[in-house]
Amino acid sequence: LIVNTVVGNQIDIYGILLDSYTASLATIFKMNPVSPSVEDITILAPNFQGALAIRFNVAKDFTINNVTATGAGSTSIGLRNCTDFSVSSSYSIEVRDDVPSTSSTEYGMALIGCQRGLIDGNTLAGERHSFTTGSGGNDFINNRIGIPVREIKITGNHLVNDSRSKFHSAAIGTLQNFDLHGNSEYIVATGNTIDNGAVIAGNHIKFNDNFITGSNDNGNNLIRGTELQGLDIEIVGNTLTATEPHTPDSDDRIFILLPFEYSNETPPSSRRGLQHGGTVVVRNNKMRCTYDNLANFSIPIEFRLRKDISFTGGECHLIVEDNEIALPENGNTYSNAIRLATSEGFTTTPTPWDSVTSRDNKFINCGAWRTALGDDTLQYSTKEFVVINDTIDAKGQADSAYRIENAEDILIVEDVKIKGCQKQPLFLTCDALAVKDTTTLTKVLSIK
Repeated sequence: LIVNTVVGNQIDIYGILLDSYTASLATIFKMNPVSPSVEDITILAPNFQGALAIRFNVAKDFTINNVTATGAGSTSIGLRNCTDFSVSSSYSIEVRDDVPSTSSTEYGMALIGCQRGLIDGNTLAGERHSFTTGSGGNDFINNRIGIPVREIKITGNHLVNDSRSKFHSAAIGTLQNFDLHGNSEYIVATGNTIDNGAVIAGNHIKFNDNFITGSNDNGNNLIRGTELQGLDIEIVGNTLTATEPHTPDSDDRIFILLPFEYSNETPPSSRRGLQHGGTVVVRNNKMRCTYDNLANFSIPIEFRLRKDISFTGGECHLIVEDNEIALPENGNTYSNAIRLATSEGFTTTPTPWDSVTSRDNKFINCGAWRTALGDDTLQYSTKEFVVINDTIDAKGQADSAYRIENAEDILIVEDVKIKGCQKQPLFLTCDALAVKDTTTLTKVLSIK
């Protein structure tokens, strides 16, 4: 946005807005940015809580290139309220070998209220998160989400897990290495190698072609959704590998848990439910568990739909297609690979997905889907469930390929290949009928 005129307390601006704003809740900042650049240096920062190796505040049109930042007790590279920048070919080594870190806020790189940036080809390490975004506190007080972190491209980076984090407190050792917060939007993360998982938050997120491993006890959600504002989310072309056994009974959701934590408090707390609808696309991902002692009845993927009390509307759709999901062939029984859940336990009336589509997926050593019954006020988790051309080879490690309980309006299952289930391939308890004309009836069951 560009300021056109200022008359008294009235500011006339022009440009394209990326969202709508309520005037009484909006805050306008006038900034006078500087344009520094840092290249080809090594920085050894003091190791005490709050120390940063590099910190830029209100900067614009700058580069950080080929910088090694090490030893900081807080953040190696910290950018706050910066725009139009790039950080490339740099290294952040968060904890010095000779001085153990003592705080819970160590980051390799932190972007606070930054917009239009490129993070490319860096190696980042941090005890809490190697990469994080935020707004600098009070993200959601009185329905405000602070200054958005917007239009950031994160490409070709290696987010290294610091092995010492697993000896830290539980709050630190169980966190993912890539971390977004709810004020993030129009973020593209592609081609990164991420140790120890990723958190997706905000809205308008593309998380594509990344290599993610679970090499630490992070509750082992390799992709976790928190503080999601909307469902314009792409998770495409990623390779997810769970590489080590974890805490007993924590094997559920080892690959994806999305969305995750929300709050219906008034005023809202730092964790909010969905504000907007949209379509979640999970496509062409390869997910594998490489350790043998994955627990019985594990559910490696779960999608929950939870709306905030201030949900603004819009339909909610989920498309899961062309993925390969493989669990270990160890003789255990798994409760299907994907669970569809509702927002049970929250104060608002739970609502279902408008549609869920499963197409061209391969399920190896496990079943496919289970739609879970939700809160007592909602006995179905999706209005429409469509399954086309999935392939299931359970190898005796699942009771059923599909356990679908009460898809409300339409259930269509076509060209599905199933073998190796212990009991019934299709377990259906849907109040639906087989009919020819699907355009005039509200309840449809079609199995081919």
